[in-house]
Amino acid sequence: MNSGQRAVIALEIEPLLAKESKVRQRLSKGPGVKVVKLLTTSKNTTKAAAQAAKLTGTNRSYVATAKKIKADAPDLLKKIKSGKTTIQDAKREISRRASHLFESPQNLAHRVRTFVYQNRLKQTI
Repeated sequence: MNSGQRAVIALEIEPLLAKESKVRQRLSKGPGVKVVKLLTTSKNTTKAAAQAAKLTGTNRSYVATAKKIKADAPDLLKKIKSGKTTIQDAKREISRRASHLFESPQNLAHRVRTFVYQNRLKQTI
């Protein structure tokens, strides 16, 4: 299993860890009083994403990247999980998709001129 696949798994368990963190916050007696000892499931008070990354053997930046990929292109997240692509390849694909959405002003101006010129030719024929 590669680091990208582990990051996707960490992304899936992150909400569970965040929920556990909320329970610790509700049980807290105030600032400086640790409640971790009351809960047997976790002794770690770090952020849920970092904790999920540590549990799965990847790093938290990969988990953050997987979260962004999930928001931008869920189809690529499935490919990462199955091992068909990597996180880096998915980031490149998202960039490629985004670059096709926005044309350069020069290219857009050229297409407009071409369109206008072709329509003028049609009108004269």
